[in-house]
Amino acid sequence: MERDTSLIVKNNSLKFSQLYFLLSLLVVFIHSYTFYSNVENLHWIFQKTISDNISRIAVPLFFAISGFFLFLKYENSWDNYKDLIRKKIRTLVVPYFLWSITTFVLMFLIQSVYPHLNQELIVEKSVWENIISVLLGDNTVLWFVRILFIMTLLAPVLKIVVSNKYLYIPVLIVLFALDFTDNGFNFWFLKLDSLLYFVIGGVISQNSYLLEKRINIYLLLALSIVFAAANIYMDWGTNTHVNDVNLFERLFIISFSLFVWNCRHIYKLMDKVPNKYYHYSFTIYMLHAHIIVMVFKESLSFLIPNSTIVYILTGFITFTFCLALSIFLEKYTPGVYRIFSGGRKSRT
Repeated sequence: MERDTSLIVKNNSLKFSQLYFLLSLLVVFIHSYTFYSNVENLHWIFQKTISDNISRIAVPLFFAISGFFLFLKYENSWDNYKDLIRKKIRTLVVPYFLWSITTFVLMFLIQSVYPHLNQELIVEKSVWENIISVLLGDNTVLWFVRILFIMTLLAPVLKIVVSNKYLYIPVLIVLFALDFTDNGFNFWFLKLDSLLYFVIGGVISQNSYLLEKRINIYLLLALSIVFAAANIYMDWGTNTHVNDVNLFERLFIISFSLFVWNCRHIYKLMDKVPNKYYHYSFTIYMLHAHIIVMVFKESLSFLIPNSTIVYILTGFITFTFCLALSIFLEKYTPGVYRIFSGGRKSRT
């Protein structure tokens, strides 16, 4: 039986758009934390709960949704592959280099005024190191875009995998096992967890009935609370970075992602956000880190002694500023916005 992909998109388009917008807010909060090591107080627990647990579902779900939409319509043929790569060059590669060059210049200017805003000063690096930094997008969160494009290049192989349960089941088992053992498979061109969730999205696209499956949200919420508490406990008394990962964080990502997908209350709340703002998710993601969020964090920290208040304000002010700037750019410089956003526009 042939899948009606247009019906699948129609039935879930709004939900995916709302989810993208929500996830862009969570990504901002990942980078809004004010603690760079574990200090075991209520402020640290609050920030770790949001940045190191709740917000950690954002990037895996970004990859899963990307994999879902890519493999939903993609069919293996040379012409389809060429069309796919051509489209992704416009929507991913061109914005990647534009954002990388722009953030490099901005970071250089900001470091000229605030040299302590970023630990690695551009002026102290060699020309070659700065070229590599621009190519890898080190001055912002471009690793996501880079890896997404590289996985797109693997589409013909991954299409075969996600379309055959005798292939995707063992592949997912292996990817889950490797990811849960934290084997360090992380390179500039590919991350294991990114591939895992990208494949999961692809598998769901070929088995779209899974989108309609409902799991008890109270069970998922209870599991998420347990895993989050265990994640915090595992870091208690250590000096590791606030963003270090462990097994319980991975379990939390799975349980809480399922909770967010199944919880209708979240989408009723998202209904209050005008649909015309949803397509700004990409530019919000690209704009916020690391420059804008650092500027607001440093400024607020100077004015406000309470780290929790600084953390909350940094997240919401950064998100609001990036949304407003995206709206401004699209309205007054539509050509510039179109290139930097990869041609993304409102679906309404």
